[in-house]
Amino acid sequence: MSENSKLSDKAELIYKFDNSTPLFAVVAEKHLAENNFDMAETILRKGLADYPDYPSAYLILARVLFKMNKHEEAKEVYEKGYSIFENEQTKIFFEELFSGSEQVKEEDNPILKEINEEILPEKETSESEEEFISDTLAAVYFAQGAFREALEMYEKLMSKSPEKEAFYSEKIEEVKQKLNSES
Repeated sequence: MSENSKLSDKAELIYKFDNSTPLFAVVAEKHLAENNFDMAETILRKGLADYPDYPSAYLILARVLFKMNKHEEAKEVYEKGYSIFENEQTKIFFEELFSGSEQVKEEDNPILKEINEEILPEKETSESEEEFISDTLAAVYFAQGAFREALEMYEKLMSKSPEKEAFYSEKIEEVKQKLNSES
């Protein structure tokens, strides 16, 4: 399983738990890759209502609309996203896409690279598998009854954000009580 696939799966899990997360763009990108254009469009429009200044989401929506043969609307959406984040590689990619160029390859898509950089930052500690640590993911684990995973996530969050130690300590105690009641 590739890193992008792992990220997409985790993002989708978080999105199902909290559909107001900015991870909506990753989830929509996954639906786009699976040719589920209607779902991708729905996710993007809802997400953009919550995050109207998210350029990557506009650019993904432009690709979705283009695939749905809504070329004029795709161009308008692209221009909105591009006006927020001007990037020469993005401009070239979309000019080739809109011109019908056969040379446009998804792996050259600067949007995917940007999303990966936003969500998969350079790892400072080790080169082992990328970790995805968030309050939402911890809450998802807890809600699903995956208490050991929730405990591990809250402990990592506490060491990552010592200023929230009281909050995480409370969450850790709550998880430990659940674990003890299972025994």
